[in-house]
Amino acid sequence: SCRFDATTTQTQSDASVLKKTFSSDGNRKTWTVSFWFKTCGGITTEDCLVGAYDDSSGNDATWLSIFLDGDHIQFSSWGTVWRKTKAVYRDPAAWYHLCIALDTENGTGDNKIKMWVNGTLLSSDDFIQTEGGSDRYANPDDNEELGFFKASNEHQFGRINYSATGGNQPYPYNGYLADVHFVDGTVKTASDFAETDSNGQWVPKEYTGSYGDNGFRMDFADSSDLGADAAGSNDFTTSNLGSEDQVIDTPSAGKNFCTLNALGGATKGAHGTLSEGNLRNTHSSSSVGHGMGTIGATSG
Repeated sequence: SCRFDATTTQTQSDASVLKKTFSSDGNRKTWTVSFWFKTCGGITTEDCLVGAYDDSSGNDATWLSIFLDGDHIQFSSWGTVWRKTKAVYRDPAAWYHLCIALDTENGTGDNKIKMWVNGTLLSSDDFIQTEGGSDRYANPDDNEELGFFKASNEHQFGRINYSATGGNQPYPYNGYLADVHFVDGTVKTASDFAETDSNGQWVPKEYTGSYGDNGFRMDFADSSDLGADAAGSNDFTTSNLGSEDQVIDTPSAGKNFCTLNALGGATKGAHGTLSEGNLRNTHSSSSVGHGMGTIGATSG
């Protein structure tokens, strides 16, 4: 997997990011994205998992984000929230599989956007409808084009390309990403990318379909080129990511490793500041630094 390290003071220039601007439009009406994430928490604004933005208004600004003030998964455009989950996804010991399929050519409103978490297809009852007087559930118009696969948008994993505040607040993601698939022009389901193993655990599986012209897969297998497209030539450029950010912690069975627990009281405050994927705890010399792990020891 690939580790993204974030702080509350990060700017556009120092956030960990994978980025690409496509040379031509892909299918902006129909696509599927699938990836696994493991959050490290600790950020006060949204953690942007993937975004596409060109500093314009309208639906060209489309991003996925996890709100760490509530840890909801939100899929939104500029001024429009399409989906925001009622459930929160903040367990720092867990890998979560997220799959979203867009199909604005579908004549049924609720079928224009489908979202699966850990293999479960979410229904309208699983999403927040309104919040603070604003809608949090909407469907795109028929044949509406959204921001992913628009050539002028810079597509980013790990933050959003947002410079309206002088380069600050790129909504950096703090955590891990694994097994990233983006399929251009085809609606897929979560079961195309993952399956239930013999132990009843939802795990990644080999995807055997095509990716389309602008589609890609990032498996982070090459530590010297973390943005390499394992399915073709749509490579992403890395910024503030190095070989040390390739880690063996993955959603595959038996490969989920312990980190320090950002939700544990003994890890917060005077006991230190977590960084590097919650693998490092930094504290002052005048205090005792310690932290709790996300996975308990079973022996030893």
